[in-house]
Amino acid sequence: MDKKLKIKELIFQCRNGSPKQRSAAIVDLQEMRASEALPVFLELLDYPGAGVRANVACALGELGNKKIGPSLLKLLEDSSPVVRINAAESLGLLCYTDGINSLINKLHSDKDPLVRLSVAEALGRLNDARVLPALVRALDDEDEGVRAYAADSIGSLGIVKAVPILIKKMDVEKSAFTKAFIFSALYRLGYKESLLSLVKLSETVDDVLAVTILNLAIELATPQNATSLKDMLHKVTQLRPSLLIEINSLIKRLNSIDGNKKP
Repeated sequence: MDKKLKIKELIFQCRNGSPKQRSAAIVDLQEMRASEALPVFLELLDYPGAGVRANVACALGELGNKKIGPSLLKLLEDSSPVVRINAAESLGLLCYTDGINSLINKLHSDKDPLVRLSVAEALGRLNDARVLPALVRALDDEDEGVRAYAADSIGSLGIVKAVPILIKKMDVEKSAFTKAFIFSALYRLGYKESLLSLVKLSETVDDVLAVTILNLAIELATPQNATSLKDMLHKVTQLRPSLLIEINSLIKRLNSIDGNKKP
């Protein structure tokens, strides 16, 4: 089918289909990068079905621009947590800095930890120093995931003065998951010793979390540290032979970064 005709058909489904058909049509239009569908998406902001609104929130971030920001802020107040999560992610994707105050309010007040987590991630994407105090406050959130993503976003901001704050938080943090993200943030802020600490943390947790931590370490890989990272991973394998397959896969990823292809 001709692309223009297909888009026209999908837009018709968005306006006239069942909730399931509308949701599917929104996803298809998003995948087709059909920005001409934006007007109909905006018509669905108040659609009764949360699934439709959630897909709209996601599509607006992929296909929209900063003019879409006010519509996403409306969805940030939606009754459905999934809609609020997608709205926060889209605001981050669009780097909608005019929404900073609304996002900060959600970070501190939303009852759903997954929403707060998504807002913390979105704030890091804004690359605006004004969000730092809010992210620092979120390091005391009751949920380990929110604390972890707040730390990750602090690392993304690149504000070196946050290093002492993160080190202080590390001293009292109980969650190994959150500690991993604090180590990662510290490394990105120039605290190079934290890379080894991050990898060694994987030696003290269960296999599932260990793999998560090691993947986080690989995300920090550069041509300059890839060789040393491989050496660290080999040591982990000696201590955790159950992770051999996963670590070998990570080493292959490092080989694509490191000019020295030593296995």
